[in-house]
Amino acid sequence: MTTTNTAAHTITVGGQPIPTRKPDMLLWLDVETTGIKPTADLLEIGLRCTSMDGTQETARLTGVRHLKPDEGIIFEPGAIGMHYANGLIDDCLLGGLDPDDLASDVIDFTRDLAATYRLHPAGTNIQRFDLPRLASFCSRVSIAGATSLIGFLHYRAVDMTTVRALLATQGHHLDQDHTARHRVDDCLDRDIAFWRHAQTLITPASHTDQADTDSEAQA
Repeated sequence: MTTTNTAAHTITVGGQPIPTRKPDMLLWLDVETTGIKPTADLLEIGLRCTSMDGTQETARLTGVRHLKPDEGIIFEPGAIGMHYANGLIDDCLLGGLDPDDLASDVIDFTRDLAATYRLHPAGTNIQRFDLPRLASFCSRVSIAGATSLIGFLHYRAVDMTTVRALLATQGHHLDQDHTARHRVDDCLDRDIAFWRHAQTLITPASHTDQADTDSEAQA
């Protein structure tokens, strides 16, 4: 027996309910750290949840970690000058959240979104840099409902570095601007704007092609 209740969004096949798939959304990530080494400490976190095309924002979180003068944090040479210039070190020393509180905020924010959406991590170099560092930072606190922060995210990520490389093969050399100040909101603004612009360089598929693509994606 197969029954469908569109209003309630439930489907039953052979008497067993099949949960409706959550809507796909992008969870944009960016972190600022004391350097690029795996041992670098995290200073600032930025998260934004948008539609898959990046045109509609659902939620955002920006947080700075409080640094104590006697904490013994070590900066790599390139990072300390950059973060003094952009004001991040002052923000960390004069304000910000205790690391455990900031980690808890990130977990709560992500868990709440994951209850409603299927979250695809998005950003620049996120799988090799931002996401591992953020997951490590959040491991300092207990995470109910998952073994790590990554447990709330879908395994399919959207990396802007890959998109830039793909477009470059077609003559669109949209290199990342490395002169901008390195604060999470600036980096996320830039990534999302790039993602939206990149879509304008792609010829839209016909309705038939789109239907075939959607069917393959759901398989």
